[in-house]
Amino acid sequence: MKNKNRKSGINIIGDIPWGTHICQFYRTREDLIDILVPYYKAGLENNEFCIWIVSEPLRIEEAKEAMRKEVVNLDDYLRKGQIEIIDAVEWYAGSGRFSMDMVLKNWAEKEQQAVEKGFDGIRASEDTFWLEKNDWPDFINYEKKVNKVIDESMIIAICTYSLDKCGHGEIIDVVSNHQIIIIKEDGEWKRIEISSLKESKEKLENQKLALEQKNLALKEVIEHVDRTKNKLKENISINVSETILPVLERLKTKGVSSKHVDVLHRYLEELTSSFGSKITQKSFSLTPREIEICNMIRKNFNNKEICDFLNISLQTVEMHRKNIRKKLNISNKNINLTSYLQGM
Repeated sequence: MKNKNRKSGINIIGDIPWGTHICQFYRTREDLIDILVPYYKAGLENNEFCIWIVSEPLRIEEAKEAMRKEVVNLDDYLRKGQIEIIDAVEWYAGSGRFSMDMVLKNWAEKEQQAVEKGFDGIRASEDTFWLEKNDWPDFINYEKKVNKVIDESMIIAICTYSLDKCGHGEIIDVVSNHQIIIIKEDGEWKRIEISSLKESKEKLENQKLALEQKNLALKEVIEHVDRTKNKLKENISINVSETILPVLERLKTKGVSSKHVDVLHRYLEELTSSFGSKITQKSFSLTPREIEICNMIRKNFNNKEICDFLNISLQTVEMHRKNIRKKLNISNKNINLTSYLQGM
């Protein structure tokens, strides 16, 4: 039973045995839908208990909507409890901070539920977009433990990682704890196989050869990530410069309200500058709203203008400014925030 192959629902993966642990590197909500919807459809059709842990950029209702397009009787599956779609923050950090013991306990309870409900096993996915930098070491330790749990159980799992939040160090951590990597290059999904330690002992002549194989696979993943990122930056720069900016110029000359056009113009220019990548880097852990306000501060918007444009209170803007200074490590320094951001 443990070695019986299951339909993954993913064309480039095919059939897989229980205990398979997959990683998907993604960029957009559509990337997640592209892989996870057919994955869960196959699980529902094959009597598996499906657990989908979601985070930005794909929320619970959006996940349900995407599933309904492929699974017309999704509501029936939801009613009988064969699929659960759960918010990642609730699942991982119900107490306010990531707790490995709590999450492992959650999985043990779900495995028991699968047995009690008569399902063949568990099909799961977990998204990591919510992770803060200070949670990463604990989460990687959790991945190591859960990887062993998956290997010994009737579980198939996909962990999804945003490429925009992964540097080379994070990629090394991720690759070490998964058997199969899925990554998109030039619009096509590609599968990269990572031999597990168990397979290495059985099939490779010595530890040195096993290490060389793993290093080659890791190098391939990193090269794919770098090519994907560079290609995306190039495409954004060309599209903004040649298509969007000329349209905005025409809108301004035709008497359209200039303030909103100017703000959009500024944001689009940021796509081709280095500021966007610097301010969104994982080490700062800024929220999307804080990043938006950083952009406005950098462009010399005062608090009143930020209030009006974002339709938020002055108190809220001041709170965001305080949090931004703290995350940039300048809260107790005599440094002008506007000048600091302009110098990045």
